[in-house]
Amino acid sequence: MRDEPPPHHPHIDAAEIDRIDVGDDGRRLYLRVRDTRGRHASVSLPVDCVGTILTAVPHAPARNGAIHRVDGWSLQDTPGGLLLTLRLPDGAEIAFAVTSWQIEAMASLAGQGGRDHRRLN
Repeated sequence: MRDEPPPHHPHIDAAEIDRIDVGDDGRRLYLRVRDTRGRHASVSLPVDCVGTILTAVPHAPARNGAIHRVDGWSLQDTPGGLLLTLRLPDGAEIAFAVTSWQIEAMASLAGQGGRDHRRLN
């Protein structure tokens, strides 16, 4: 993997994410980041890319022992498809674009109880 971007391509070395928004139609994810020098930058991605990004991260669901409790959730039917939103105790929300069969599979597996189901795809 290259440390430098190809010529004529901007490179942002993000230090933190300031804000994340989902477009009104649920199809795009807008990230506002701050780089290592404190400058702001923005990028937008199709929501469908989130899964690709997450699969590139080593799988460690309980990284450093952190497992987050879900206080609530909602499932909305948007023009871009189903949107599953999980709410954490601190009020933070995480939204996922999901398919109806993924929701059906999760419901079915939850009903089986006690079994370790690592992947639904």
